[in-house]
Amino acid sequence: MFQAIVGFSLRRRMFVLAAAAMLIGWGLTIARDIPIDLLPELRQPTVVIVTEAGTLAAEEVEQYVTQPMEMVLNGMPGVTRILSASSAAFSRITVSFQWGTDPFRNRQIVTERLAMARDRLPAG
Repeated sequence: MFQAIVGFSLRRRMFVLAAAAMLIGWGLTIARDIPIDLLPELRQPTVVIVTEAGTLAAEEVEQYVTQPMEMVLNGMPGVTRILSASSAAFSRITVSFQWGTDPFRNRQIVTERLAMARDRLPAG
């Protein structure tokens, strides 16, 4: 079978070249419209909030900045977890959302919720 294919290809070179050119053209046409993501997202959509709290100690940052912000962020639609870390003068909150949610919408929801927490935070 293999010898027959090779023999046919050698006798009909122009046919093989034309068939190869048609297949390449068809493949390029199809490849243009394929909705494939070459580099898929490996992490859940997240929004990270970093705050600076001036000269507050780590316990004060936790009490006056991190906890009020966490309370406002809890209960948002599509949230899978909220992680926080507080240190002297800094607070970091990571909000993880469900797979497939829109990152821009997630940021919008977090921004709206943070505006609600503005009254509970210390000045500055």
